[in-house]
Amino acid sequence: MEARTQSPASIRKLKTLKRQLETFAKNQGIKLLDEFTPDHASAFRASWAHGSISGLKKLERMRSTFRFFVRKEWIEKNPAQELDAPTITELPTLPFTGKEVDAILQHATGRWHALYLLLNDPTLQPRRAHSTGTTAKKTQT
Repeated sequence: MEARTQSPASIRKLKTLKRQLETFAKNQGIKLLDEFTPDHASAFRASWAHGSISGLKKLERMRSTFRFFVRKEWIEKNPAQELDAPTITELPTLPFTGKEVDAILQHATGRWHALYLLLNDPTLQPRRAHSTGTTAKKTQT
């Protein structure tokens, strides 16, 4: 598992998936990789208690693991390939309310206050945000 250059977090997640797959296979009476069917893959995924994004990432790891098994010719077909990805619904990020802006400005001091004012100045164009105040004023007149 550590042969590829992967982050420690990725390796940890792959080891967790391996342990969970082994436990699931033992409980299902699966002794060989080629006994793992698409129905088993579906049942294994149904046992997860993850949110949609975490579930999607875990499904990607599972598919990748079985793809590796296919490449090594340990199995003929990837049983996880046909599983549908979970539906992901992301909530939009809404702008701050006037009350929230007041609270931010009340607690922001020094550079943080200046940064907030800079980022929320509608007259500044993004390409000028890195400029000093004098440069920004010269280009605006």
